[in-house]
Amino acid sequence: MTRITILVFSLFLSLNLVNAVELKQTRTACLLNKNMTLTDLRDAASIVFRGKFEDFKETNQNGLDARTLKFKVNEVLKGLDEDKKTLVLTEWARTKSPFTEELIARDKEYVFFFYQPSDAGFTSLVGMDQGMVTVNSDKSLVFSTKLTDRKAKTRKLLFFSVEQNIDSYQDLKKFIES
Repeated sequence: MTRITILVFSLFLSLNLVNAVELKQTRTACLLNKNMTLTDLRDAASIVFRGKFEDFKETNQNGLDARTLKFKVNEVLKGLDEDKKTLVLTEWARTKSPFTEELIARDKEYVFFFYQPSDAGFTSLVGMDQGMVTVNSDKSLVFSTKLTDRKAKTRKLLFFSVEQNIDSYQDLKKFIES
């Protein structure tokens, strides 16, 4: 009786391990991120630019699934050479990403906030979709609904500062450069 119990238990355990291996190979990671402020985005980003998303390609980098992202750069705001016209960044492909045909419009202009690429060459948007601000044709902005605060403090005189909403691309540009 003990042998049968051990046999059934080991068979059950081995089936669960096989299922776990299959899940591990097909699972996509989902990252939790906190709601951020505009100041958090600016301070955490090492690459900020205005441009358009052009394309992505699934690749393999250092033995890991990767997503190579290609952008057209219209204006560099932080972290890149001023004359940069195209940019290729790599993100880990097992995380959820807004860079797919369904989630990002290729004909729209955005301001992108990216983390500094890691030693392995991977980066991602700061705060996931919070790090992607839509720039409308009239230069007004559309922020992620997860972004908790769009206000920026500007210094007036010596010790006084005033908070103002960032509503236009020019306001955002001044804020990032400050």
